[in-house]
Amino acid sequence: MEKSYVLDCVMGFITGDCFGAQLDGVDVRKTGTGPIYKPQEKNVYGFPFGTFTSVSSLMLCCAKSLANGVDCDDIMENFSKWYTFGYMSPAKRAFAVDNVILRSIINYKKGIRPAVECGKTNDYDSINSVLNYILPLAFVVKDLSQKDKFDTIKEVCRLTSSKKDSHIAASLFVLFIINLLENRDKNKVKIFNDTLKEIYMYFLKDEEYKYSLSKCAKIFYAAVENKNKDILYELDTLRDALEVALKSFFERDGAFLSIVDCAGYGGDSALATALVGAMCAAYNDEDMDMIIDWQEYINKIPEIDEICNTIYSKYIDKNDKQNKEQEAQI
Repeated sequence: MEKSYVLDCVMGFITGDCFGAQLDGVDVRKTGTGPIYKPQEKNVYGFPFGTFTSVSSLMLCCAKSLANGVDCDDIMENFSKWYTFGYMSPAKRAFAVDNVILRSIINYKKGIRPAVECGKTNDYDSINSVLNYILPLAFVVKDLSQKDKFDTIKEVCRLTSSKKDSHIAASLFVLFIINLLENRDKNKVKIFNDTLKEIYMYFLKDEEYKYSLSKCAKIFYAAVENKNKDILYELDTLRDALEVALKSFFERDGAFLSIVDCAGYGGDSALATALVGAMCAAYNDEDMDMIIDWQEYINKIPEIDEICNTIYSKYIDKNDKQNKEQEAQI
C-alpha cells in the first residue's frame, strides 16, 4: 500500500463531509431542495465551505490517538477535548454533535472507566455514532489476523455503542475500505460482495450477532443491487448513512456524481457523503481530480499530514517491510 493512500482516504472523507454539510439535517422531501453540484459559499451551519463538521473532527481525534497505538481511553480523551475545547475542529468549537457520542462523552466525564463502558446503549441511531470515527482503523487492522481485526473494530466501537448492528456496519466499512485499496483493478461490486461474505461468515459464528447480521445483510444488498430503492426512505435517515453511501457509490459513475447524489438525500448527509468520499478515494474512482480540486477550499488543520504519515509508518510501512524480510528468508 502506498504512503499517499492514507492521506487520500482521510481527505476524501473530509471533502465528502464538507460537501454533505451543505444539506446536513435537511429533509429534502419536505423542502424540495434540489441537488447541489458545486461548493456553496456557506453550509447549513453558517460556516464557509471547507469547514468540516464533527464527523471529520471525531475521525481525526481517533486517528491522532491511533497514531500512538490502540488505546480506547486515549481516543475518548480526544473526543472529550473536541467537545470541550473544539480540538481537531477548524471552527475551534464542536458543532453538529451526534447525541449518542455526546452521551458517551458525558459518561466519560462522569468518570466511567474503562472508556469502552461509556457506549452501553440500545439506541437505534448508534450505528452512525461509530461510523463517524472508524475510518482510521482500516490502516491499523489491515495486516492483523482475522480474529484480532474484528476484535479491535468491536472494541473501538464500544466507545459509543454496544449495539451489534453498529459492530457489523463498522466492520463492513473498514474491511471494504481495505479491500478497495488493495483491489483497485477489480469490479467494485465484486469487491463488496467478497467483503460482505467475509463479514457474514465471521459474525455467523456468534449467536449474539445472527439477528442483526440477517437484517443488515438484507439492507446492504438492496443498496448495492439498487433493489427496493424506497427502502432508504422508509428507514430513519439517522440510521442510513452507510446504506445511502453504498447506494450512491454503486449507482453513480465516478466520484463526482457519487458525492453529489449522496449529499442530495439530505438527512445525515455530512456523514453519508464523508463515507462515500472515502470509498471513492480508496478505489481511486473516476473524476477524483475534480474532488481533489475542492480540497483547496478545505480549512485543513496542520496535524492532518503528520497524523497520516505517522499511521502509515507505524502500521503499514512497518508491516510491509517485515513481510518482505520474511519472503526473502523463504
